Amino acid sequence: MKSIASSRAGALAIGLLAAGLSLSAHAAHAAVALEVSADGKTAYRTIHEAIAALPPTGGVVHVHSGVYREKIRIDKPNVLLIGLGKDASKVVITNDDYAAKYNPATRRNFGTSDSYTVMVTGNDFYATNLTIANTADYEPPNYLGNGQALALYSKGDRAVFRAVRLLSGQDTLRIDGARRAYFHNSYVEGTVDYIWGDGKAVFDHCLVRTRINGRVDGTTTITAQGRERPDEDTGFVFIDSDLLFESAKMSNVFLGRPWQQYAATYFVNTTMGPQIAPAGWMEFHPGPGGSNNLPTSTYREYNSLYPAANGKWAASDLRQRESVSPQSNVSLSANEAARLVADVYLAGNDHWAPTRVNYGTKTQQKLPVPAAAP
Repeated sequence: MKSIASSRAGALAIGLLAAGLSLSAHAAHAAVALEVSADGKTAYRTIHEAIAALPPTGGVVHVHSGVYREKIRIDKPNVLLIGLGKDASKVVITNDDYAAKYNPATRRNFGTSDSYTVMVTGNDFYATNLTIANTADYEPPNYLGNGQALALYSKGDRAVFRAVRLLSGQDTLRIDGARRAYFHNSYVEGTVDYIWGDGKAVFDHCLVRTRINGRVDGTTTITAQGRERPDEDTGFVFIDSDLLFESAKMSNVFLGRPWQQYAATYFVNTTMGPQIAPAGWMEFHPGPGGSNNLPTSTYREYNSLYPAANGKWAASDLRQRESVSPQSNVSLSANEAARLVADVYLAGNDHWAPTRVNYGTKTQQKLPVPAAAP
């Protein structure tokens, strides 16, 4: 009799071939499939152990429902991490390191880059139906004051996330190294710069939720893209997505600020709300002696939607956007917006088609999302 793992591996191979993908393109060694269960009913109790047991060429790790308090670095290529719970909230990978926290192993603070709960450096990573959290900003000693605390640090190329929830406060998700990532039907929440880095990513049909930063009128920023040079091919695209807010009373929420001099971020067909500041975008360090990145950054929108008085969605007035960043107050054309869809924007020289990378039965689930406060 085949083991459950080998049966699932066979189904993965069939699914990838049916999608028109070669096994060498994603999960080349899908025949290697391991299972993790926190209750000890499988060979591995931790995700870290299972990933370490995979061959250097990667494989599949199926994770049963449970809370896994781990710090995981995934350097192997072609690793697929598949949650087996009934929804993405049932498999939770969590940790609580933050930038200013002392790391006894190195005898220095973790720093932002090492504060991650999960770091992925291997190419062709895939995750679905799970949650990655960093709870540092919601714990003592400094509730909402512990600072940068990464949930996910994605720096491998061609990463795909479907039905994944990413939870933290400041700096939740970092996409870096000029690598590509695709998020579909996923959820990201945080307070300040919670989607950031010098990577190239598309958020397709995603939920992006801004949490309160100290008080309901506290300044918050969703993105901090970090393109460093004008010839660099990086940027963030949000398409057919929804911006959510912890409270209906929030204000001073900005779509982004430029972490580096040539930041690039686009919102296409995205629902927003009155919580978004009319200016939309802000300087990274405003004021005398601060940064001057807005004039060389690219911040554009197409069909941004706000709730109208009649209860329907209406196109926002981009004329209210700040005008220091060139054309940030002018809509993209339909042709320009069409070039931002995932399989075009992320294609690269290898003609990657991330929308065709799809494995798992829960990728289209309705994600569990906290209700907004009044």
